[in-house]
Amino acid sequence: MAMEDGSSRKSFDQLERRWMANYEELRSFRATKGKLPLEAGVGSEATLGGWLRNQRRRHKRGRMPAWQADLLQRIPGFVWEPAVGAWWVKLELLRAFLEREGRVPRYRAVHAGERELAAWVHKQRHFLCVVAFLPAVMGWHVLIPALGGALLLVANLVHRPWRQIFVPHTSPFVVASIVMVSVGVAAFQLLTSAPRQSSGSLEWSVLPGQEYGPLAVIAIVIVASITNATFEELLWRVGLQRLFAGRGWLIAQWLLLSVIFGLSHVNGTPGGILGMAFAGLFGFVMCIIREVSRGSVIWIIVVHFVADVILIGGVYGIFIW
Repeated sequence: MAMEDGSSRKSFDQLERRWMANYEELRSFRATKGKLPLEAGVGSEATLGGWLRNQRRRHKRGRMPAWQADLLQRIPGFVWEPAVGAWWVKLELLRAFLEREGRVPRYRAVHAGERELAAWVHKQRHFLCVVAFLPAVMGWHVLIPALGGALLLVANLVHRPWRQIFVPHTSPFVVASIVMVSVGVAAFQLLTSAPRQSSGSLEWSVLPGQEYGPLAVIAIVIVASITNATFEELLWRVGLQRLFAGRGWLIAQWLLLSVIFGLSHVNGTPGGILGMAFAGLFGFVMCIIREVSRGSVIWIIVVHFVADVILIGGVYGIFIW
């Protein structure tokens, strides 16, 4: 019995020493590489990444001794969310691809893995402009709707016949304009999302709702598009336009509002110089469509909704699944 106890203790000590050796290797890897190992890595990194995955599983299920959990929790990044971990796996795959091929992955590649990686890179490029602007606009989520509501209230008090703007007026020109604008937005989205020759910056984790799957993402895109289209048209093409009513040449008013509308998209979707120019042109066309619709906002909201579905859907990548 004593011999059996001694043998068991010896085996247990060996397991502890092996575990500590792996732990020290993990800590050294984190200190030298600045990241944790991944199973998608090469050689010893893949082995260490597999060991790390097993430790996370044991920790999550509560099957780990307290002293082991305490040691592992001291390593930055050990407490891990699957969606974030999947993002890092993709990043490592992209790095390996760039080192191996010397170029970014392409949509039209023969290999399915390269096409999937190209779709992921496409999403990160669109996310970047949003991420860069978020810290600067944290307070605007309240200020902008409040400002828009105040302007709409003033416009409604000054111009009483409010309900007339929701009466739909259709004509062949209106229908043709809707089709042309929708095609133009789709073409713009295709051109600006085409693969480039440099990978750019890729600092993003996960968009809201993305972890819940395609159906949740589609619902988010639709709700966001309806909300944004309705609010922006009531603000820019109704509220502000009515405040300028009777103050000079109509075309000059449209141009002024369209320029301001374009500038407001410097960090929006679309963003940048090209995005501002496109948004300004889009705003001017919306003014024209509303004019030929005899002041109705129904069709410009519909067109804006379609445009937002294309643009916001492009950010989430719903058209390349």
